[in-house]
Amino acid sequence: MGPEMLKALLQLEGKEFNRVAAGLFAYLFYRFDQKKFIAYVGDKKVSDHILDILSASLSDDSEDRGAGYILKNCKLYAWAYHHHRLGGDRPNREHYEVEKEDAAFLRRLNLSHLSTKFESFDLVTYDSMFEELLTSSALKTHIGKLVSKKMKFIYDSYGVDRKDLEGELRSKAIQALYMQYPRFHSALHFTNVAKTTIHNKAMSMISYYTSPARQRLYLDAEGRHQAVVETLDVSAHKIESGPSYMSHIKEHLETIANLGPKMKPEVQRFIMVAAGHFDEEFSRFLKDDNSVVVDEMSYTRYLEKARKFFGFPEKRVDNIFARLRNHLAA
Repeated sequence: MGPEMLKALLQLEGKEFNRVAAGLFAYLFYRFDQKKFIAYVGDKKVSDHILDILSASLSDDSEDRGAGYILKNCKLYAWAYHHHRLGGDRPNREHYEVEKEDAAFLRRLNLSHLSTKFESFDLVTYDSMFEELLTSSALKTHIGKLVSKKMKFIYDSYGVDRKDLEGELRSKAIQALYMQYPRFHSALHFTNVAKTTIHNKAMSMISYYTSPARQRLYLDAEGRHQAVVETLDVSAHKIESGPSYMSHIKEHLETIANLGPKMKPEVQRFIMVAAGHFDEEFSRFLKDDNSVVVDEMSYTRYLEKARKFFGFPEKRVDNIFARLRNHLAA
């Protein structure tokens, strides 16, 4: 790339580059949400192109530097320079591997909406944090158990390579961590963002492979996935059978929750916890990682602990599952 890497990546010049790139970093630093960013750009082809760059592979062996340069190098330098404005050391753009003209643009960004309590990291430290996390036995075990217990049917039945599944989960975690920066409250928060993202990505992949648009799979009594085509009426009937059946559909609860957009945030969060998604506060309540516990204890007992954590009466939980049944039957 040339001395203006951002312009080359975004394929923009002059005033259009300054305007759109400013909007992009407003999005990357949480001043804009994605919807506002797309509206701000005002050109769907341009916004789609930029979002495609950001969603590019960020795996360890990826040769595409585009997403990493924007999400890592540029964000690190911009945040470091913002800290400098407030009395910190002036960052050397070469230490962040940021091109000269790009650095001049990044120094003009207004990041005052973010708390300076969020730490600024140099490139070497940041890369070390990623290396330590991604190579840790704890994360490898987390991914390995998730793939073995919940995604085995994908590589058994659909011919997807297990290493590719694990690589996709890691790549999604890297992207989420880059997007989250600098909003990390602690080292634990850094780890939890990765674990939550990995779990959510796995659930979305499971939902894809078990969706009605594909051949639906279910877990038989011997723990094997079998193909079956079900109507919504059958699914609704099974939910009526109560919490004992929920262990069979917990992987699909995220999709079910999305069918009920009018649900209150605490109800949606309860459903995510019921689906086994990592929740930091609930994990502290359990004194263990809830995304692991959900597969290690009786699911009825797990739901009971979730109910107590949320302070929901039994009747309210019954009503929640009744609403899920109604959405499936609709």
